[in-house]
Amino acid sequence: MRSSFSFNHLLLLLILLIGLGLRIFNFGELSLGNDELSVLSRIQYDSFAELIELGVKPDVHPAGIQVLAFYWTGMFGDSPLALRFPFLLAGLLSILIAYKIGEDCFSEESGLLTAACMACLQYFISLGVYARPYALVLCFGLGMVYFLTRIIQESSLRGYLGYALCAVICLYFHYFSFLLVGSSALMGLIFVSAEKRKGFLLSLLLIGLLYLPHL
Repeated sequence: MRSSFSFNHLLLLLILLIGLGLRIFNFGELSLGNDELSVLSRIQYDSFAELIELGVKPDVHPAGIQVLAFYWTGMFGDSPLALRFPFLLAGLLSILIAYKIGEDCFSEESGLLTAACMACLQYFISLGVYARPYALVLCFGLGMVYFLTRIIQESSLRGYLGYALCAVICLYFHYFSFLLVGSSALMGLIFVSAEKRKGFLLSLLLIGLLYLPHL
């Protein structure tokens, strides 16, 4: 058992390294896309208030990307490499979270297969090399699913808070996330046992409260 555990985790490390290699190849040399240039054009302000008033309100997207880019580029600069780093990190974390979901719901082998697909498929690679909201929604959407499985399997404060935080972060990054969060909430109401349902409903209430500032 100890040998099998170590070998599977060695495979996971190898998958993560392959995923990293496929994403950082020419990472800083890819030219900025129109969406990325749009983000940069909407964060050239001196204060958070100006950012919201002039950069977020005229846009059709939630405030998450602009706010993240505003503070991130303020600390690390606005080069393509600096701008895209959080999205690269989110893509790599998605591989790890997908592994954990597969491991918890089925087996370590299922988790490894899922992680390998996410590490190597072009669709997931492309999400992690551009500063667009999809890599972050994927990462925190998977995090939401992970914490939902933990709530179903065992009741813990960490599970309820993790689910709520991941869900509201998704909502702040893309409006289509409402469909994802709503679907997970419906699944939770179906599969969370009666004795845990009160805690789950409080998680849903927390999501609503944390989203109020955006309204």
